[in-house]
Amino acid sequence: MNEKNIVKTLFIGYKFINRLVKKIDKEVENKALNSFYVSDLVPDQNETKYVSKDLIGLTERKIMLINIKLIIEKIVSKAPKTFARVLIMRFIDGFPLSFIAERMNASTRTISRWISNALQYSIDEMKSMGFEPLKIFECLRSEKWLWGLYKNVSFTRIDAQHIAYLVNSMQTRRFG
Repeated sequence: MNEKNIVKTLFIGYKFINRLVKKIDKEVENKALNSFYVSDLVPDQNETKYVSKDLIGLTERKIMLINIKLIIEKIVSKAPKTFARVLIMRFIDGFPLSFIAERMNASTRTISRWISNALQYSIDEMKSMGFEPLKIFECLRSEKWLWGLYKNVSFTRIDAQHIAYLVNSMQTRRFG
């Protein structure tokens, strides 16, 4: 469990959170609207207790995702300009190091060092806000798509297209 990989995962996942929150809202709406239909196949699923528990779970999930998004936004807003730029370009926009180096007039080695320092800054900033990256790691486990991102970040090189495919396939399975 690497704190930098946790932070990388959160930054990469950031761009997908709004879309997932909208899907959760749609799921809540559908469950609420369809809760009065009674099915003979699974009658207990229409009970208020079952529907309420499901709606509460979805709402808690949405709150957690929004909190992750707000943490990332706060880190970026407080970060030194160079750190914010490399974090956004590398993990949110998914640009390769060579592209970032060219855009920022620096060597790839310098960009690599800035990214490493920016990730450490992000970890320290999260801790100063009262969020331990290792506690957030538990959230990653409950969100299968974030957990898949974490495993991808931990064991392979970051490839923006592969990560987008991974997230989209996991979201589709969850809500499809």
